[in-house]
Amino acid sequence: MFLLFSFGLLGSSGCGKTTILNSVVGLVGFNSGTIELAVKSKKNMGFMPQVGLLREGVLLCEKSPQLLMEECNTQFLDDAFLSISQQQICENLENFRKVSLLRVDHKEVSTAIDFAKNNHLWGVLHFVQDFTDALSARIEEPFIKDTVVVENSSIIIFLDSSNKIIHGIIERKLRDSYLEMATDIYQACGYPTKFTDLPIKFEEPIYGNTNPNVKEFLAPGLISLLMFGMPLLYGYVIVEEKNLGATSRSLVAGTTVIEVLAAHLILRVGIQLLQTFCSMVIMYWILQFPLENPFYSTILIILQGLAGIATSFLLSTNLNSFLGISGVVTGSFTVTLFISGMLWPLEGMHPSIKLLSWIAPCTFSTQSLRSLSIRGWDLTNREVYLGFISSCLWMKEAQPSHSP
Repeated sequence: MFLLFSFGLLGSSGCGKTTILNSVVGLVGFNSGTIELAVKSKKNMGFMPQVGLLREGVLLCEKSPQLLMEECNTQFLDDAFLSISQQQICENLENFRKVSLLRVDHKEVSTAIDFAKNNHLWGVLHFVQDFTDALSARIEEPFIKDTVVVENSSIIIFLDSSNKIIHGIIERKLRDSYLEMATDIYQACGYPTKFTDLPIKFEEPIYGNTNPNVKEFLAPGLISLLMFGMPLLYGYVIVEEKNLGATSRSLVAGTTVIEVLAAHLILRVGIQLLQTFCSMVIMYWILQFPLENPFYSTILIILQGLAGIATSFLLSTNLNSFLGISGVVTGSFTVTLFISGMLWPLEGMHPSIKLLSWIAPCTFSTQSLRSLSIRGWDLTNREVYLGFISSCLWMKEAQPSHSP
């Protein structure tokens, strides 16, 4: 005689739990003995002949033991449990392979690397043959000492680093996808997902966003250089007028030097304002570069353009040939591009180059515009007002010392 309680029937494998339950609900008969039930009727009773596989409190599957072992092609439930766990890892691994990058599958690593060398691929991901089994073992035993298992559970990556922007994007996507895959695996296996995190926690950035990119760093320097450099080309027009005698004839006809300079200035300022408007629309509205302080940023960009106009007048009054202006403009543009903190931060420059960069026309304006547009600072900050002072000083120092 057996007494069944409402909380269930417990016992070791093979002791007859399933047979007893089948007998209670009448699925099988018995030759002798009795079963007493603590209920008045069997109508409210039911029996679900299936087993649920749990892993750290997480239900992996719930099926008939026989059906489960047949689907997994095993003879024991323990083997079926292991097979299901590996299937989950494989599913998460497939999600990792579906990372939002164009993928081309190759059977051999050497073939894939050759494709990358021929500019058909930006990188190669190699999974060893026993990767899934090794990863399962590594998850089951985090402090495993078997170096073979550790090596086989690692993803081998070969990247083309010739383009740092693309390299950085791919590296970030792969890292994020792997962490997402690991989190899904640990969650499915019932392990705390915090185990997948690095012991370093980055909070929200003080300035900028969580995914900074190169274009946001380059944008302030680029627009500062363009606003200063484009007016320099106008010096060609003034030199050409001088060489053709148009300026001299205007002076002989009674036009004063101030009137000649005013005509050039009005024309150049009008063109500069239009260029400033178009540049800001493209940079900050179409390309969506950050612009935290639009008012002071606009004023600084206009001042930088006026500094370029003053410099173009200085060049045109001291140089009398197209070749001379071309050499000065090209040389100064190239040097400014490299030493003004546009392509490389000032903090990483050699001290001698850093001292040289202080006299460049775009160094302080670039730092100021970067602080305005990304950090949202105002004129009370030293790094901001130095940019305004630099632009004003270039306008003052570039004033022509004599008539055209």
